[in-house]
Amino acid sequence: MEHVDILIYENDGNDRDGKLLSALSDLCTLTGREFASVKVCRDGGKPYFEGSDICFSVSHSGRVWAVAFGHMPLGLDIEIKRERPFESIAKRFFAKSEYDWLKKGGFADFFSVWTAKESYLKYTGEGICSGGLKEAAVADERGLLPSVDGAYLTHISFDGGYAACLCCERPCEINIHDMRRR
Repeated sequence: MEHVDILIYENDGNDRDGKLLSALSDLCTLTGREFASVKVCRDGGKPYFEGSDICFSVSHSGRVWAVAFGHMPLGLDIEIKRERPFESIAKRFFAKSEYDWLKKGGFADFFSVWTAKESYLKYTGEGICSGGLKEAAVADERGLLPSVDGAYLTHISFDGGYAACLCCERPCEINIHDMRRR
C-alpha cells in the first residue's frame, strides 16, 4: 500500500520554501530515503518540486505548520478549532446537504467538513479561492463521505484542538511525524 508522510512543526512564520525544503530533509533522515536536490516551483497553480515525482501539500493554522509528502497527488488541511459563526459560514460556503447535516448536529462537525473540503480543493489544485467550496460536497444527510469524485478523504486525529484531513487519489497508509517533540 502506498504511504504518505505528514510532518508537523511549530508555525514560526519563517520562509515557506526554506521550511518546506528543511521538512523534506527531515523526511529523508526519518525514513532513510534519499531524494535528489529539488526546487520549489509555482506556475500559478499548485506548487510542485521541479524534476521530482514527490508530491506535497502544506497547511498551517494557529501554532501548527504541517506538510504531507507522497508519490501521488494529495491535499492536506489543518484547522485550529475555535469559536466561529458556524451556521452563517456553513450556509454561505457549504453545499445544502452539508449545511443540513451540520445543523442537525449543532455544527459539532464543522471543522471536519471544512478540512475535508479544503484538502479536496488543495488536491485538485483549485484552492478555496476558486469558489469550489459549495460545489464539492464532502457530507450528505448521513454524515461525512469517504470520498469525493474518486478522491479519498482521511480525517486525522490531531491533538491540541485541531482538525485535519488528507485527500489522496487512492487509500494509503499515513505516517505522522510530530517534529515539535524532537
